[in-house]
Amino acid sequence: MPEVLTQTPPARVESTGKAMITAAQIARRVHAMGRNISDIYSDIDTPLVLVVILKGATIFSADLRRSLIIPA
Repeated sequence: MPEVLTQTPPARVESTGKAMITAAQIARRVHAMGRNISDIYSDIDTPLVLVVILKGATIFSADLRRSLIIPA
């Protein structure tokens, strides 16, 4: 008879309810990424194309697009 492998359930972690990363930190980082992308691609002739493929990433991509200073 084949050996049956069992997994132990993961240990429960009690949540403190405090976010590890604040909304302000995320906004600052997204804005910094937008500036960085704009600097790198500032000399292209065609608009930058953003493709969102992850479920739930639409809001992130919209915030990133608003922080760009180049056509996209």
